[in-house]
Amino acid sequence: MRGTVLYETLRRSWKHALYWGLGIALLAFYPFLMMPNTPEGFQQYVEIAKGLPEGVLEMFGMSDIAAIGTPVGFIGYSFFGYILLILAVYSVIAGLNVSAVDEDNGSMDILLSLPLPRWQIIIEKIIAYSVIALVIALFAFAGFILGAMLVPDRIDLEWHKYLIGALAILPGTIFMMIITAFIGTLVRRRVTAAVLAGAFIFGSYVLNVIGGISNTNFAETMKGFSFFAYLNTTTALEQGVTIESALALAIISIIFAGGAVILFERRDVSV
Repeated sequence: MRGTVLYETLRRSWKHALYWGLGIALLAFYPFLMMPNTPEGFQQYVEIAKGLPEGVLEMFGMSDIAAIGTPVGFIGYSFFGYILLILAVYSVIAGLNVSAVDEDNGSMDILLSLPLPRWQIIIEKIIAYSVIALVIALFAFAGFILGAMLVPDRIDLEWHKYLIGALAILPGTIFMMIITAFIGTLVRRRVTAAVLAGAFIFGSYVLNVIGGISNTNFAETMKGFSFFAYLNTTTALEQGVTIESALALAIISIIFAGGAVILFERRDVSV
């Protein structure tokens, strides 16, 4: 019965994938509507950014203010500066659905009564929600392409760079989802798991921001504990994905997915 949980999860979640995909596609399309049509217009955004507190700039990943004055940089910061925070909502919901939600509402009892190994339930659900994350990223790519078609005279970027940029949101999204799934197998209640996962993501975000605005060695060291520090999503359209960082997050994600399987195998769930 391999693939049963994967298929059923995708079947039940396709509408949510569509809604999330359309929403992210609109967010990817919107910056093209706001893009200035003159160099002076871009410079106005640069001047506005210069007047903002450094902490605000770091919150949106603006390490290079001058980049906002270019079409590619404008799109990069306008979309990627906040998109992972929005996708964190998806990641937490998906991670809770791996086990915590089903345990809370009692449907896990039915699932465990089937002749399925416990590891298959966790792994196939993680794969299913990762596939949905990929679908969401492809919707973002579609939003980029439609936006670029709207203003072909203002931005000239090859289509594969939009694709790479859209896929750059996957490592962080899947990582947050797996961390939530791990926490969901660690604690008993989904509300507690949601709070802990949210606290982890928010804490990691704060560490990244503080590390960016502080010049102390301690702050820089603490920034290293934030997974946001290893995601260069704001520059993904220009520089692509940092392979080393993506691989590091992938390895850590696999480790925590394995941890979730081990914890769920030992979990006392009545059937």
